Amino acid sequence: MRRFMRRPHERKGFSLIEVIIATAILMGSAIVLAKLAGMGREQSQKAALHSAAQQLCEQTMNELLLGLRPTELVERTPLIPLPKPVDEMTEELQPTDPLASPQDIVEPIVDDANPEWRHSIRMELLPELPGMWAMTVMVVQGDETLVRPIRFELTRWIAGPVPAGAFDELAQGADEESMLPQEILQ
Repeated sequence: MRRFMRRPHERKGFSLIEVIIATAILMGSAIVLAKLAGMGREQSQKAALHSAAQQLCEQTMNELLLGLRPTELVERTPLIPLPKPVDEMTEELQPTDPLASPQDIVEPIVDDANPEWRHSIRMELLPELPGMWAMTVMVVQGDETLVRPIRFELTRWIAGPVPAGAFDELAQGADEESMLPQEILQ
């Protein structure tokens, strides 16, 4: 009869308390790993938005310098993409429609109430460097409800004459002529 009774040190398997502790540790680790994965996903999305903001800012600056966009002061205006050049548009026409023309292509409609991106353009003369002026383009995520929207700002110093009409709004807003340098007013 003695052989059927086991001693505590001879038992096989895990006790219930060991299984509960191991399960709790496993669940805690799973929760922490899920939280880290969520944080990684959020940071990845933010990085993608920062990259998009930088590309849009550089593209807008280049469009301004090439004269594709009007050089005027704007503040948090919806950033509407420019239509594609005719060369690029003709490649996208359907070959099955012989009557298709670039005018038949419909441009996407941008929601002005809540656009995806807004942009601001500021220009200022650099008095310490005659003949130079600075153009600043800022792109901000269009969602006004965000506490910290994604934004990117690019400033480029430009040598040469200021584009015609670039400082008209600034000159009209000045109460006194002495507030602006004489070369802007001419």
